[in-house]
Amino acid sequence: MFVGKAPRPKRVYKERGIPAYPAVGRQPDTLYGMSAWYGTIVDGEDLTVQQRREIEDLRLTDAEIITVRRLASSREYYWPTPVGRRNDRRPYFQFQCPIARRRKDGRIFVVAPGGEVKLVHADGWVF
Repeated sequence: MFVGKAPRPKRVYKERGIPAYPAVGRQPDTLYGMSAWYGTIVDGEDLTVQQRREIEDLRLTDAEIITVRRLASSREYYWPTPVGRRNDRRPYFQFQCPIARRRKDGRIFVVAPGGEVKLVHADGWVF
C-alpha cells in the first residue's frame, strides 16, 4: 500500500524505423493552413529560411542536423487504401532539422521547417 502518490512508470518510446518505401518529398505542394512543418524552401539548401533565422537567434552555429519524418495527412496527400487492410503504406515527408537540445528520455527538440522548436522522437519521427 502506497502512502501518497504512486510512482509513475517510465515511458519507453519505441523506434519506428525507416519505411521500405521512399518519402514523397519535403512538404506538400499545396500548403493547408499554418504549420510548424511548412517552411520556405530555397533550391539547393537543406534548411528552410525560417530554420536559418531561428538558428541565428538561438546561436546554434554548430548544430547537429538530423533527418525528421512526418506522416502525411489526408488533406495534404491522397493515397489509396486497400479495402480490409491496415494503412501500412501511408506516405510521409522527410526533411532536415537542426537539433536545439536533447532530453534525458531520448526525445529531441529540433528547429522545425517553420522556425519553431518542436519535440520529436529519438529516431526522428514527429509525434
